[in-house]
Amino acid sequence: MRLMWLPIVESTIAYLESIPDIAMGYTVRVIGDLPKGDRGSSIEVDWEAERGAAEVVNTTGGVAIHLLIKYRTDGTKVMEGFREQYRIQNLILRDIKRLHDYILTNLKIAVKISATGVEPLGSTVRPYYGNELILVFEWKGGNEDE
Repeated sequence: MRLMWLPIVESTIAYLESIPDIAMGYTVRVIGDLPKGDRGSSIEVDWEAERGAAEVVNTTGGVAIHLLIKYRTDGTKVMEGFREQYRIQNLILRDIKRLHDYILTNLKIAVKISATGVEPLGSTVRPYYGNELILVFEWKGGNEDE
C-alpha cells in the first residue's frame, strides 16, 4: 500500500509548468511556497484528504487537487482579469489527457481526472484576481510499495 497524493501533486505541478503560457507568465508552487517577495501571477497547488488510504490494499482511491490561480494586473477593468482567469482555466483543461498519460506511465495508476468546480477566491483584491479550479483524481491500481 502507498499514498498517492504527493506523487499526484508533483505530477500536476510538472504538467502546469509544461504549458508554455503558464510557464512564461505564472509561478507554479505548492501552497505557501511562493518565493519571498514574489508579486507576480501564480498558481498554488493544494490537496484534500486522500480517500482509500486506510485500506489494506488500496487498489482504488481519490484525491482532490485545488489550483489557486492568482492573476496580477495593474489594470482597472475587472472583465480583463476574469478573461485571463478563464483563459488559464481552459489552458489547463484543454490538454489534461497529457497529465493522465503521465500518471499512467510514471505512477502506474489508471486515473480519471474530473474538473468538479471553479470558484472565485473571495480574499483576493486588485491588483490580483483569483480563482480556485478543483480537479478530482480517482484511480485504480497503485498498491505496489515504492
